Amino acid sequence: MSLAVSFSYSAVPAVLVIGLGSLIWWRQAAGKLWLSLVIGLGLWNLPTAVFELRHGFLLTHMLIFGPWIEQIPSTLISRWTDLAYYLVNWSAPMSWIKLTSLIWLGLVFYHWVKQLWQWRQWQQNQLLVKTKQTLKNYANLSPLFIWTAGWWLGTMVLTLILPVAVQAHYVFTLIVLSLASLVLLPSRLKWGLITLLVVGWLQPAKLNSYWQPARHSLAELTQCSAQICETVTEPTFVSNQAGAHSYHNAMEYQYLLRQAGCQLRDVANFPTSAQLMVVVLDDSVYEHNQTAFNELTLFGKSQVTQEIECGPKLKALVLKKP
Repeated sequence: MSLAVSFSYSAVPAVLVIGLGSLIWWRQAAGKLWLSLVIGLGLWNLPTAVFELRHGFLLTHMLIFGPWIEQIPSTLISRWTDLAYYLVNWSAPMSWIKLTSLIWLGLVFYHWVKQLWQWRQWQQNQLLVKTKQTLKNYANLSPLFIWTAGWWLGTMVLTLILPVAVQAHYVFTLIVLSLASLVLLPSRLKWGLITLLVVGWLQPAKLNSYWQPARHSLAELTQCSAQICETVTEPTFVSNQAGAHSYHNAMEYQYLLRQAGCQLRDVANFPTSAQLMVVVLDDSVYEHNQTAFNELTLFGKSQVTQEIECGPKLKALVLKKP
């Protein structure tokens, strides 16, 4: 848990739930859990602590006094919809997402309550007399499921009631706990839910798209990068305008152009370190002074000086500052 929190603070709700649950379930032994958690947090965050001491508590100062990202107003319904969207399927229709997530959550909750009730009955019976029926009831129980599903359901409730919009990375711990709870369900219920989720996740109607070839082969991209570097011999930035995605930082072309010998510069951190920018167009339309994204804004005013044709639906524009 300490390692999970150190990697992502989005794991904090899960840790709070298991910590509070341990006070009920383990009671006196819960102190060992909390002590281990504190020691673990200290161990994993020791490099950060050393960095802070060496740099005058830079990160702490940025956290307290730096600019804050304004939170998007959210309601309980919108948080539930977003959470279901990230847990069940990215691309399915919203109605299917809601239905699948409600069935999944409802069945796990039903079995959890049932197991809790049977656990309570078993505890009461064993206090009176140890019979074969008592032992049989215990054999049908799954304390591991009770604990894991309770951890998942509690984390989900805490995530939903917090007045913060749900982001994609908030589901790291939730997806692990939900799948662990699924594995611990009785076989018939488990395989029914797995079938439902597989249909929701894999989208049978889109199976054909899974086997489509890549939009461009590696050889084509490598050849295009070599062609660009033969033309552009000065230091340059690179960005990307693509029809298949909305990312403009062109990480793949940063790698390929460096491999091809280009003198690449970082526009995000050093926007004045080059006078050129290569905009790679991948099945997309670019209109100079009309198309806008962050990298172009950082680069500033420019004019198109060259067009490099690499192949069908793939070319590069060279922009130069006036």
